[in-house]
Amino acid sequence: MKFLTIIVLLAGLLNVSFAWFYTSGNKLFDSNKNEFIPRGINVASADWDAQFKPSVVMKAIAETGANSVRILWLKDEEIKAKGLNDNNLVDAIQQAINNKLIPIVHLWMDSGKIGDSNWDNREYLRQAGRWWVSKINLLKKFEDKLLINVLNEWSSWRKGRALNDQPGHNLSDFLWYAEDAIIPIRNTGWRGTLVIDSLAMAQSPHPVLQYGQQLINKDPLKNLIFSIHAYADWRDETPNNNYAPYDKSLLVSIVQKNIPIMLGEFSDRHPDSNKVEKYINAAKLMKICQDNRIGWIAWSWKGNGVVNGVDLSKMLDISYYHDKVSFTSWGYMLKNDPNGLRTAVKSSMFP
Repeated sequence: MKFLTIIVLLAGLLNVSFAWFYTSGNKLFDSNKNEFIPRGINVASADWDAQFKPSVVMKAIAETGANSVRILWLKDEEIKAKGLNDNNLVDAIQQAINNKLIPIVHLWMDSGKIGDSNWDNREYLRQAGRWWVSKINLLKKFEDKLLINVLNEWSSWRKGRALNDQPGHNLSDFLWYAEDAIIPIRNTGWRGTLVIDSLAMAQSPHPVLQYGQQLINKDPLKNLIFSIHAYADWRDETPNNNYAPYDKSLLVSIVQKNIPIMLGEFSDRHPDSNKVEKYINAAKLMKICQDNRIGWIAWSWKGNGVVNGVDLSKMLDISYYHDKVSFTSWGYMLKNDPNGLRTAVKSSMFP
């Protein structure tokens, strides 16, 4: 009987999964070793909503056909000020999983400084690294399904926006991510895929093209995917070879270099720095993504507010309601475009 008990225990141990999401070449794979292409929606509930109800929101997002959700989270003091805590983060992740959505959690840190020259401060990267290290034990049970997006849109518009280095704004600063955040997170034992936003508020493709592979090589597990946010700098105008607007074919160039990328945020309209509304041609972006197996997460479900005098809800909200599917024009296009949410395939992690 004792011998049989040992055999049963060993068999149980052999069936335990110690897997996690990983990248190979320019592709992302889930913990079952099947390719996963994100087709998802950003949810900024922790930042915008007066009431945080992930059980309702995640169910509604799942009903759109999305296969993933990018969850905005804040530093401890900011979250506490909104009446939330670590338990709410765990609940949001669990509710996403319950609704067969792969969760991607991103840290939105010192949001008031985003776009400001102060946001180039390297210390913010270090703070982000320390924050994730402090949360790893909390998140460890989700390692087989969770992607960590280290820091949302770190660096101002100037850093990395141009093809060539600018005084005080070097493209190579992209490599700071390794020492300041990636390696500290890896030292905790976290093995899952880390999502790394590009520079220039995540809009520039140039840091990924020039330094993406070097940054991957600095990760002890070489398990990174880069995130680009396609807003006004990706507007549908004649591309500028050295600057913005960027040529959408640069996304293909990154894939051809065997570097994994995704659009972590995008929309079909967005104001530029002069508050002028720009058309981005999200349909063209989604076709490029579909043709090249690039993942994307659209911005954003509901709750965009007024920023610098511009009402972003009219451009960026996907649904009119938090708790049910009621598409805006942006949401309708996202759902019904031939390369939109209808192309989403659920992760094989969900039976």
